[in-house]
Amino acid sequence: MILESIENGPLLWPTVEENRVTRPKKYSELSATEVIQADFDVKTTNIILQGLPPESTNPKKKRDEAWFKDKVLLVQSQANGQVLHEEELDFLANPGIAGTQSTKYVITNNAAYQADDLDAYDSDCDEINSAKIALMVNLSHYGSDNLAEVHNQDNVLNNVIDQDVQALSISEQSNIMNQSETKITSYSNIISNSHYMNESQYTTVQNSSSPAQQDDLILSVIEQLKTQVVNCTKINQDNKNVNEILTTELERYKDQVRILKEQNNVNKASESCAQSLKIDNVKHTLSEHLKEKESLEQMATLLKNDFQKEESRNIDRELALEKQSQEKDTVIMKLKEKIKSLSGNVKEEKIKRELEEIEAITIELDHRVTKLVAENEHLKQTYKQLYDLIKSSRV
Repeated sequence: MILESIENGPLLWPTVEENRVTRPKKYSELSATEVIQADFDVKTTNIILQGLPPESTNPKKKRDEAWFKDKVLLVQSQANGQVLHEEELDFLANPGIAGTQSTKYVITNNAAYQADDLDAYDSDCDEINSAKIALMVNLSHYGSDNLAEVHNQDNVLNNVIDQDVQALSISEQSNIMNQSETKITSYSNIISNSHYMNESQYTTVQNSSSPAQQDDLILSVIEQLKTQVVNCTKINQDNKNVNEILTTELERYKDQVRILKEQNNVNKASESCAQSLKIDNVKHTLSEHLKEKESLEQMATLLKNDFQKEESRNIDRELALEKQSQEKDTVIMKLKEKIKSLSGNVKEEKIKRELEEIEAITIELDHRVTKLVAENEHLKQTYKQLYDLIKSSRV
């Protein structure tokens, strides 16, 4: 569209009809081809505003319309960060080299260069459409013939072009990872200021017929745009510094995350070791309890056998004591009968003494029986406790 505006008049932004009203398209409504062209229009417009091509200092080559087209395409490609061939760089630096070969190369590879910037801008570019149209209207009034007549300021324009192209290249390369907001802001500032300056000076350009006055006005616009480029370069440098700081912070954050992960792994390992030790202790305690249980069961078995043996002996003793008691009772009965039979012949003292002896024997036998019964009860109680203990340990 830029080249068409040079050949056919002012730049025409794509339009769309909506509710029977024709309005310019928004940036988000453009097709893929129109988006590429719109992005390059902005860059090319800024390059044109920042100065004239350096070939204007060489009177040997005619700076006609084709020359300007070739120059714009090469500057545009260089601004996109593309690596130019040696002959193309020589064409930018030396206006004496023929431009046909480089023009052919640029035109052939223009589509490839444009594809690198498909995602360079977002919907904020809608705000600069009107500025582009007004800017190209003003540029169309100069014409290629008037631009070719600038001779006295060639050296100044060469310096401006070299510095501006270098600044644009540095700006494009330094912001290749962060193109969105910074580039849009920079280009929007340039376009807005260009719009303002061109509108404020539009009447002067139309009414001026002197090439010298036009040259002064162009130089004034270029100087103001140069200031804008310097500001944009400073902004880009500031953004680069911020990016470096953020990169450093990101690295430090990654180190902190790595340290936290290592600490977390150490904590997990410590917890795992503690749990393993706890499990080992529980296993050891359980093993000791099992051994103790087995020992208690063996002891209970022995005690049970001893108790059964002792109980059997006690039963035998009780039976023997009962038998002895019965025998003593029998003896006592016989003695009593004998005493009765002899009562008439034996003295009372002798009888009394014999009765006391018999009672003493009876009391002694009673004590022995009571003691044996108590021992038997104690053994029964002990056996019951052991039985309950064994039963609870098995549960």
